[in-house]
Amino acid sequence: MPRISRYIWSLFALSASSLASAQSSVTLFGVMDAGVSRYMVRSNSWDGSGRTASQGIWALSPSGNLASRLGVRAVEDLGAGMSASMWLEAPVTNDTGGGALNFGRRSTVSLAGNWGELRLGRDHTPSFLNDWAFDPYSVNGVGVNLLAVVSSNLAINRALSTQTSGTMPERLLGNGLSAGTDNYLRANNSIGYHLPTGLGGIYGQLMYAFPENDARRGRYAGGRIGWASGPTDIALGYGESMLGTFNGRKETIKSLNLGGSYNFGPVRVLGEWSQVRNARSDVRATDRYDGLLAGVQIPVGLHQLRASVARVQFKNGQGAGDASVNKLALGYVHNLSKSTALYTTVSRISVSNGHNNPAVMGVTPLAVSSPVIMPQPAYSNSPGMQPRSALGFDAGLRMMF
Repeated sequence: MPRISRYIWSLFALSASSLASAQSSVTLFGVMDAGVSRYMVRSNSWDGSGRTASQGIWALSPSGNLASRLGVRAVEDLGAGMSASMWLEAPVTNDTGGGALNFGRRSTVSLAGNWGELRLGRDHTPSFLNDWAFDPYSVNGVGVNLLAVVSSNLAINRALSTQTSGTMPERLLGNGLSAGTDNYLRANNSIGYHLPTGLGGIYGQLMYAFPENDARRGRYAGGRIGWASGPTDIALGYGESMLGTFNGRKETIKSLNLGGSYNFGPVRVLGEWSQVRNARSDVRATDRYDGLLAGVQIPVGLHQLRASVARVQFKNGQGAGDASVNKLALGYVHNLSKSTALYTTVSRISVSNGHNNPAVMGVTPLAVSSPVIMPQPAYSNSPGMQPRSALGFDAGLRMMF
């Protein structure tokens, strides 16, 4: 039996086993999302030669509205207000159906009570959750939060720059790259604590992730505290991810963000401020990425209009030149039922002085602008050329169960 079939059969068998225990519950859940997308990028010259270059591609893309996934979660009542639970969640590449089933989205076991929840395993980092919670597009599709894209690109770029093939202290986390490289999106080897409910709307969490090796690569520490009551939700997040200590040099990515939303009834307004610093002990100053996002979600009957505008400013710590990127996104979700929807989104990106930071500021409409992970049209960074603009379009169908 193929490996994927065995995994799926095991998930269904686990769900069926819940019938044997009145104090346990097991849930199989998932999302399937597929759409037709168009991605276009454009470069121009900054050396006065007047050259231009453009690339574009049509694609059948997954996860334009929600991330495609398959998961199973289980909860056991231990009595006296205590419970134990497990959560396994796997990404699904439904555009091809290929790839081995793995639980890279989440893989945790936890114990909860009136005192809160202790969670162990691979999980979202607290510093990422504001990027997700206060993005009108929930960090999916061509409308994805620009602040999240820049942070992900930075993590990927620095992970590649600080690793050397065959040298153990400088290897990539897990010997490979992912959208959550070096703890931007998710962290391995983590211990997390979540506050209990019933604290007057206050919520929060702390996380520590053990490093992968003696160079302390992959160590993460962060937290998030928020307050949600009625139409208001506001949260502050912070995290530090260690790229490693090697050759007498230490490098850390430090993320601080503040997000909030207010539901006026006919419209929900969302916003986020973010500052990400790339701190290196071998240089005098720190590179900084300052971001702002504002967005709205407007109900139209059972459907929804979405829009966002965002900007990230790169501040070069060495005084070698700054750069900036702006993004505008517009979208519409047409709900056919509680679980099924049609959607479309369009976005436009513009980059200023992209040659000063092409690896990070040269973002594309994709959630991860690195061709190392996601094949995509690439900006021209040949001598004298710089990223200038990009366009993205999604139209698709999403179903949850």
